[in-house]
Amino acid sequence: MFKINSNLFHPERSLFSLPVVQWTFLVFLCIAIALAATIAIIDPAPFSMTSAGLNNAAEYFKIPLAILAIGLTFIGIYGANHRSEQTKKQIERALTQIELSNSQMKITKEQNNFSNFYKHIEEFDKYCNSISTEKLKITQTRQLHRIIFPKANAISGNYEVSADFISDLEKLVNLFLDLSNGFNDENKEKRIGAAFYIQKNVRKFNEKHYFKMSNAGIPGKSHLYGLETFTIHDGGIKKIATDFIYLVSKSDEIISFDLNYSPSRKIKDLSEVDLSLVTQDAELKNPFDLNKLLIK
Repeated sequence: MFKINSNLFHPERSLFSLPVVQWTFLVFLCIAIALAATIAIIDPAPFSMTSAGLNNAAEYFKIPLAILAIGLTFIGIYGANHRSEQTKKQIERALTQIELSNSQMKITKEQNNFSNFYKHIEEFDKYCNSISTEKLKITQTRQLHRIIFPKANAISGNYEVSADFISDLEKLVNLFLDLSNGFNDENKEKRIGAAFYIQKNVRKFNEKHYFKMSNAGIPGKSHLYGLETFTIHDGGIKKIATDFIYLVSKSDEIISFDLNYSPSRKIKDLSEVDLSLVTQDAELKNPFDLNKLLIK
């Protein structure tokens, strides 16, 4: 298939400044002039500025005029091809500009994500420090940030709260509600066991999430449960419930750093428990139905 060399039709130049157009026009013009001159010399004819005279001249020089028309036809073809090259160049420029714009947007987005990521960590660190107390401290805020926002990094910009962290908290609440049934058992050993397992699971939760709860200065009594020794501090059931609700409330407050987070109904209800109705007994001497207060 015939294809005109696109290098001859530089899209940055005008049509009549192209050498191929100039040479084509010049060649056909020269041929037409040469033929017209030859005809005029060999077979001279009278010429008049009348309608008949002009018609005779057109008929007389029809071959040179046809040659010139062919040349103009070629120039018309060149013009169409030149416009095609210009359109192609404009499309290439537009695509290049789009690619450049997309690349710049991508770079800008990556830079923003990078900046936002470290800003998010910095603000989370400040937030955690502002809500930490002597009773509950966060030992590693950046590690906790990684746990609560596992998808967050300098590239993604995803700050969705971890479903696993929320699940861990809700599992701990459910476990506490189940174990607290033991406080209402007539068997003192079972009441002690309930306190033991609550403390054990709270400790595991705290270690996993870099929480440190302190009971410094609060007296208590050591108990042996199974092969392990643990302390029940003065205040008994009330102290255990108070510490647990405090932990849940603080955990909920930490997750609330994400403004899209909404606590479950169970966590809300737990934070509203009236602990003044809970008996104070350092050794859990008497049964107490804590779930009447905890479960609504």
